[in-house]
Amino acid sequence: MIGLFKRLIAWLLEKIAARIHEQPEGQQEGYFATGEETLQGEIRRLLLSGAQKLRHKKEIDPTEERKNFFRRCYEKLIRIKDRLLAVPRWVKLIVITTVPICCIYIIFYIFLVNPADINREDEFRFSKGKPLVRIGFVKEWPTSRVVTSLISEAIDANLNVDITTKPISQNYLPDLWQMMVTNRVDITPSIWLPNTHAAFVADAGSKISDLGIWLSGARLGLIVPEYMQINSIDELTKKNSGGIIYCIDPSSKLNYMTQRALELYGLKDFRIIAKSDKFMISRLEEAIKKHENIVVTGWTPHWIFGEWKLRILDDPLKVYGNPEDIHIFATASFKNNFPDICAFLSNIHLNTQDFSDLLASSRRLNSPGAAASKWLGINRTSVLEWDKAEK
Repeated sequence: MIGLFKRLIAWLLEKIAARIHEQPEGQQEGYFATGEETLQGEIRRLLLSGAQKLRHKKEIDPTEERKNFFRRCYEKLIRIKDRLLAVPRWVKLIVITTVPICCIYIIFYIFLVNPADINREDEFRFSKGKPLVRIGFVKEWPTSRVVTSLISEAIDANLNVDITTKPISQNYLPDLWQMMVTNRVDITPSIWLPNTHAAFVADAGSKISDLGIWLSGARLGLIVPEYMQINSIDELTKKNSGGIIYCIDPSSKLNYMTQRALELYGLKDFRIIAKSDKFMISRLEEAIKKHENIVVTGWTPHWIFGEWKLRILDDPLKVYGNPEDIHIFATASFKNNFPDICAFLSNIHLNTQDFSDLLASSRRLNSPGAAASKWLGINRTSVLEWDKAEK
């Protein structure tokens, strides 16, 4: 590689020297003075001399180069050997005894122990009679976040358990399902059935168990203020609604459903303004203050139903699908080991309006935990009913 680089430099020097020797085009005789000719010649001779030295410099024989490489490697090995021989005997003894033991332990742990099936923290707490309940939830979903706080507060106040919550980003939602089937999370209250999460439940099979429905009638659809005398999507007209439907993110499934609704219900005069959830709600708030007619997309439960009097329109053609129920699921092992806790969770029931009020309270207080504590204090009767589960 070095020889090739030297030959390349020699070639460049020769080209430069040849260029200096050439007389510029159109140059008249006697253009250069004698001194200038001498300088040009001297530069050219120096360049050619350098090129000649580079080309004729003795190159290392490849065989000799390989011998030198192996000789250097041998010398390095000799130096390493000398250093090892200088190590005290007691240090060598420690290394010889501990390294094999560590290797055997690592191999045993990797191949013979399944970390997903063993939770030493749980075993310790179970032996002390105070189990650990690990609740997994989606941190970007207000419904999931608030109900997790509610369940945590309710369990803490009524059962002798320890609680930890494990928030998962909606961008990594499959991680929550994986944590359930591998027993790294005990329960999750965020399973929407029979449609949204049906595939996950089917894939998990007998590894998870349904503890029941804690909220019925969760819906997607078009929403209007109650002062608008409209009950169904097929009653919408441009005159009674303004001809605009405000939607969330343009790439959302809800936006696609709304476009489909315009086609199936023949709402040709309507147009969709899809920007963001925040913009949609701000437009709704402004219209309600002015007592104007407005149509927005949304779902229930949602904090807006706890803030204002709204109505979700009937959908005869089922463009937005059938209402869904939100379930609490537990791992099969957790249900078998702690039937009392699971019975308590199975008795939790809320209606959409109560939970929408709880969502609105969480938003006003900027704390799901504070809102849950306040709600449980007001609704002690409901909590007592949850605790009457059959043991």
